[in-house]
Amino acid sequence: MFKTEGRWVHQDENIYSEIELQYLCSSLAAMVNAPNYEEFNENEGITIIEKHWSKTVHTLEVLMNQMNMMYYFHKLRLQLEAYERPGKRPSLMALEKIMRRCFKLYQMIDGFMKVFKLVALKQKLELSADLGDAEVEDDDNKERKKQVLIKRISIAIVLLIKENPILPVSFKYEGQCLLEKLKAERDAYKRKRENEKR
Repeated sequence: MFKTEGRWVHQDENIYSEIELQYLCSSLAAMVNAPNYEEFNENEGITIIEKHWSKTVHTLEVLMNQMNMMYYFHKLRLQLEAYERPGKRPSLMALEKIMRRCFKLYQMIDGFMKVFKLVALKQKLELSADLGDAEVEDDDNKERKKQVLIKRISIAIVLLIKENPILPVSFKYEGQCLLEKLKAERDAYKRKRENEKR
């Protein structure tokens, strides 16, 4: 999707956008933390839940499917079904929790897009070097820029994994671990610099 669109996009009009979720989470947090939460949850809260619950759960399903996390969604779905039994209904607190999960997934997707954009910049720089682009600065400057990009990509991946423990500790890209590939490129550059100093 990134290669065709340059960013993550969805075609489903029945899910909340990241901006909508940010606004709704902020509004719900104020309601949940209000002194009269219990009373509000039993009155106005019913209308809010009826309006937002199904769309929020659908948003969660779409986002988790996009991230190849349907196993976790089906486990979560079993818990959500408890709210749909006769005489039961979700609370505003439960709705806020699901919305925050969705917002967290959007942030995870943004993290992946950031990595992909940096990788695209690195590939463009490498291509210009391979073609011997005369309009671009000399090889040393290009190599230094490449090393800066390698560091930025590595940091972005590490932060993404650290902020999302559910993700694997490796980052597969085009069939191989990108972190290991970047480390090998850094080590090769260091060896080259050391040899030049001798």
